[in-house]
Amino acid sequence: MDKSKWFSRVVLVLSILLVFGFNQMSALVSRTIKEDYKQSEKIIYNQNDDFENGALVSSTKDHYIVLEPDSLKCYGFSGRLLWTKTVASHNTLMATGDKTIVIADKKAGDVYVLDQEGMIVSSQLRMGSLRDLKFFSSGYIGLFKEDGTLLIYDLQMKFISSVSLPKGEMIDFDINDKYQDIIAMILDLSRTDFNSKMVIATYNGSIISGSNMLRDVVYDVTCTEDSIIVTTDEGVNVYDYDSQLIEKVPFNRTLNALAYDRDHDQMVYQLNNTDSEIENPQAENSIIVIDAKGKTVKSFDLDQSDIIEVKAFGNRYYCLSASELVVYNSQGEKIETYKGTEDINSLLITNADSFALVYGNFIDLYEKK
Repeated sequence: MDKSKWFSRVVLVLSILLVFGFNQMSALVSRTIKEDYKQSEKIIYNQNDDFENGALVSSTKDHYIVLEPDSLKCYGFSGRLLWTKTVASHNTLMATGDKTIVIADKKAGDVYVLDQEGMIVSSQLRMGSLRDLKFFSSGYIGLFKEDGTLLIYDLQMKFISSVSLPKGEMIDFDINDKYQDIIAMILDLSRTDFNSKMVIATYNGSIISGSNMLRDVVYDVTCTEDSIIVTTDEGVNVYDYDSQLIEKVPFNRTLNALAYDRDHDQMVYQLNNTDSEIENPQAENSIIVIDAKGKTVKSFDLDQSDIIEVKAFGNRYYCLSASELVVYNSQGEKIETYKGTEDINSLLITNADSFALVYGNFIDLYEKK
């Protein structure tokens, strides 16, 4: 046989095999990295492009909530506007629970609790200047005042507790209703070196314990049933409610994002390794999951970078960058990818059938196919 003809046939056969292999591989990838959700509707806000006094976006169990400088709006998961309430102040705080919306005028200290139909169920007026507002899963509301007082109320705005905290910059706070304890993380500005304080107080307002964390930059405090999880730039410190350190987990990398997985009582951390491979052989980006006792129960590498937010829902982990949302299963396998149309700000997810990508002045809603 002529060598040129033989060579041509070999090339043809190899080409067929390569094409077949590529198609098989493409089919495998399309089955693996799929999209179970489709973009359905869009919610528009900040139409005046006033990003300095931009809208706050949140969600309840069944609705998306948008607080603009002059109005509070509630949308269904279909994107339909359900109701609008006028807001008098341009300087308003907002927090949401499963079926509750709380808004507060920062200057006057007027606090309103609304249900999902937009009805005011309780209020408390003229409480003084407010700095922060939190809604707790136990159904309590936390208000941190400019004078350093931390207040706790129930949904009927019935007074629960008042604690006068040491001077400093409030970093974060949480409560444990089982022990009726309040935990606050405060940056002590009276010292020349960096010092964060953990303060434990009871509902009766008495400070009963605490701990100093010298040179640690504290990002978050989360109360579980029997432990306090403090996240710093160096790692995770787990304390009991007598402020005794029971476990310490170093990161050895840079913390990018964190979330509390309430369903599994675990903390989820997204870490970035900025060192060279010789200095630190760990992956450039990874997820670690730590339980309430400080035990690392899961760890997996990511092929995604520049992550700005991480969330856990069901048995999935959602990693958000400014350009895309990537979903991983409980084994750390990438299962879905959703590309943004411009820079993404945040992710909202409250049930297994829908989620939302939040942008500068609109929200893209996704629903299950």
